[in-house]
Amino acid sequence: MNEKDIQILEVRLGIVLPDSYKVALRECLFDKDSAGTFMLNDDVEWLISGNDKLAISRYRKTPLLINGNLFGNLFKIGTDGSELEYWIDLKAKEPSIFEYEIETGKAALFAATMEEYISKIKEIDRQVDEEEAAGEERVRKIPEWRRNLNFYLPAILAVIFCFTVLPLIVFCISRLWKWLMHCIR
Repeated sequence: MNEKDIQILEVRLGIVLPDSYKVALRECLFDKDSAGTFMLNDDVEWLISGNDKLAISRYRKTPLLINGNLFGNLFKIGTDGSELEYWIDLKAKEPSIFEYEIETGKAALFAATMEEYISKIKEIDRQVDEEEAAGEERVRKIPEWRRNLNFYLPAILAVIFCFTVLPLIVFCISRLWKWLMHCIR
C-alpha cells in the first residue's frame, strides 16, 4: 500500500492511523498464498467497508469489548479468512493487536506490537509451509498399489454391481411378476 492509499483510508474514515501500522502497510508485502494477505489486509476498500461504523453495527450482534472499551476506538486490520478478526486500538501510541472470535464474541490480546504481529504471521506461514511439505511427502510414500487401488476400485465396484446386483434385481422382479400373475389367475 502506498502513502496515497493510506491518506485515502484516513480521510474517508476520519481517523488517524498509528505510525507502526502505516509502516507495516507500506513495507510488508506478503505472497498471495500467505496468511499475511488476510491478517494484514492492504485493500483500501476492504478496510473502509470493514471499519465503516454502520457496517460494523449491522454485522456484529454484540459489541466488541476489550478491557471494558467499546470497539469504537478499534480498527479492523485483518481476518484469518474464517472466524477470527484482528483489530488495533487507534488511541494507543503503540497499538496492540487484538484477536476477536466472531462466533463467541470474545476478544483477547494477540500481539503487543505490530512487529510481534508480523512475526506471528510469518510463523503461521512457516507452519503452513511445513504442513504442506509433510503432506506432499506422505503422498510420495503411499505405495503404488494403493494409488492404483484408489483408481481402479470404482471400476471394480461398477463391474460387480453390473454382473451381480443388477441380475439379482431383474431376477427378483421377474419372480415377483410371475407370482402376481399366478395370484391374479
